[in-house]
Amino acid sequence: MPKGLVFLLSLLLLGLPPSDAEAQSRSDRYVIHVFEQGEVCRYQIRDHADQDLFHIRPGGTVSIQTKEALWVDVTVQDDARGTPGTRSRRSLALRQENAGGVVTARSTIGRSTDHKVQIQCCPERGARDECPKWMDALPPRTTMGTGDPGLSGLPEQGPTAGTATEPMQPPGGPVMRVDEN
Repeated sequence: MPKGLVFLLSLLLLGLPPSDAEAQSRSDRYVIHVFEQGEVCRYQIRDHADQDLFHIRPGGTVSIQTKEALWVDVTVQDDARGTPGTRSRRSLALRQENAGGVVTARSTIGRSTDHKVQIQCCPERGARDECPKWMDALPPRTTMGTGDPGLSGLPEQGPTAGTATEPMQPPGGPVMRVDEN
């Protein structure tokens, strides 16, 4: 076997250095399910371990879906410098059963930026088809957002955020890091 090929194979077998492995954790596409669990609004990033932060490449898409007749508002906020996190559409208003929408991460600008994906639900509508009280979404109690939230094994009702069995997590949705590193 030629020495160059042996060297190349040995590098592959050693694995990726941490910076390359971190870069591999970025994706071009994410799906976030929003659902009601008891009296709590929840979101779940499908097939993603960290429910509070996700890394996306510039131009990647984030699809928001709900199966219930739950009103959901989603807004991708600007970063601390005022840089928009998305190309054009910054918010979604889902108002029908089995509703969904897509936002596209911003284009390349030469640096990485963090953007709060603010998710709110309206569990009950008023007499004039308006929402009297919007509720910030919380992440699921699971460590891996796999599959359908209705089948994830989460109990119908449970303690609220900050209790002994559920750690305090920032309400309202995850942070989207548009990662250019």
